[in-house]
Amino acid sequence: MVARASLIAWLLVACGPRAVAPPACPPVAPASAAPPAAGADREVDGLRYRVSGDATAATTLVLVHGNFDRLETWEPIVPALVAAGFQVVTLDLPGYGQSRNRHDDYTLRGLAEGVRTVVEAVGAARVVLVGNSLGGAVVATYAAAWPATLAGVVLEDANFSYPDEWPSREMTEPFTAILRAAAAGVDAADPAAAHAALREAIARGLPIALRRPGAVTDAVIDRYTAGLEGRGYQAVVAARAAVTTEGLAARFATAHAAHPFPLLVAWG
Repeated sequence: MVARASLIAWLLVACGPRAVAPPACPPVAPASAAPPAAGADREVDGLRYRVSGDATAATTLVLVHGNFDRLETWEPIVPALVAAGFQVVTLDLPGYGQSRNRHDDYTLRGLAEGVRTVVEAVGAARVVLVGNSLGGAVVATYAAAWPATLAGVVLEDANFSYPDEWPSREMTEPFTAILRAAAAGVDAADPAAAHAALREAIARGLPIALRRPGAVTDAVIDRYTAGLEGRGYQAVVAARAAVTTEGLAARFATAHAAHPFPLLVAWG
């Protein structure tokens, strides 16, 4: 994908291992427990996350997924980022994927606090946040709250228009069908049939959402299906009710002006 290829190139230039850390980037206290093997699932406060790469890397990238998604969305680019010398952290946002939302808070601030919990658990001293779609709004919220802790921000197809992110009927109807299929599968008498119905709904809806039919492979469909089966869809419903980006752009701009950090906005 063009946006993610640009992301990797920019990170190498602006935040690579030899880049100079901003003076306003204080270290986060390291976690006391011995870390599991790189890439293995970890958990803190009910949140699932993975760490790949060298823990002594100069810069840690924290990749934040969007709505309907989970940490696996980043797997195709993690090896390239690790090879470039970064430590890479991916996570399931609170309530998404295999993460729990112990505080039942699906506001942008609540989701951003989940990211902060993972950052503190990793103990990275120099962090670049990367957010896709809803994850971009979460990253912007994090940056507005804790700008001095960041070495950089990447907003990839970030959505700053919640709760009206699907204003057209063309966009809304496919996702309504997906959520209906996901809800029906929770207590379905025939799990295999419920799985097939959800997968079919996702296969129809994703090309409309991504507007790039060629990007919707079987692997992508399977990933979204797995993320929404069981009660995973409830985070999507809760976030749609709780998330608003009103005033976020102004708060983000104010924080960036007070604590400038490298910023990349990628779209398309």
